[in-house]
Amino acid sequence: TGQYQLEASPERADDSSGRIDVDICRRPASGGECVRPRVIDFDLYLDRRGTDDDSTLNRAGVDALHARGGYAVCYVDAGSAELFRPDFPRFRRWHRSHGRSLLGNPFSRRFPDERWINIGARKQRRFVLGVMEERTAKCARAGFDAVEYDVVEAWSAGRRTTGWNVSYRDQLTYNRSLARLAHEQGLAVGLKNDLGQARALAEDFDFAINEECAGFDECRALRAFTRDGKPVFHVEYELEPDRFCDQTQGRLGFQSIKKARDFSLRPLPYVPCE
Repeated sequence: TGQYQLEASPERADDSSGRIDVDICRRPASGGECVRPRVIDFDLYLDRRGTDDDSTLNRAGVDALHARGGYAVCYVDAGSAELFRPDFPRFRRWHRSHGRSLLGNPFSRRFPDERWINIGARKQRRFVLGVMEERTAKCARAGFDAVEYDVVEAWSAGRRTTGWNVSYRDQLTYNRSLARLAHEQGLAVGLKNDLGQARALAEDFDFAINEECAGFDECRALRAFTRDGKPVFHVEYELEPDRFCDQTQGRLGFQSIKKARDFSLRPLPYVPCE
């Protein structure tokens, strides 16, 4: 099963495991003995919030997980520019020197410190892919096994949300380019959400990661992955396990878990379906 932990574990103040709870074990919703996740998705960088150091690769988390026979997935935001990232000044400089044509609207009210990136034009897309190539190389250098590129569905969000015109074809081109970057670094690659293109991208990506497809009644779109024997790691926040486990893990064959209703991604709560 999988675990999604993008925020530091408050129980692990030291950096010996990269502040990732690699030992977490919780009873599944179906009952029985506690379950330890083999696959953990966590950030490229060590989470040291409240300090000035936000650029240390989380090798410690990878090493600790590997020591337990686990599989490490590297979280990379590929569709918005986060103001707190060490390479954000590059986005800002390019934006200012190219007619303010790169950084769009704030991502959301919950994440106002992110700006949508314009991947709808070739010049902008080429620049962003150069940054993503460097980030992906860092994932490989830190020892991760795979990479998850987040925020890769600007085309469906629309211009009113993002600030940019991004077509279906633009997004498809960009997402396929991301998959190639991962494979060139020897990493497996997961498609994050973007259900409207899941069928078209299933050949390019090795697994899928989804948030809340049960809540929005969209999970069937990911059959394109499970039909090919590719895993789907699925997270619900607001629904309780008795409202999605039978469908997603039972009938569709996903690896499904329940996380916090407030969308926080610390180690707990973590409830696997089985």
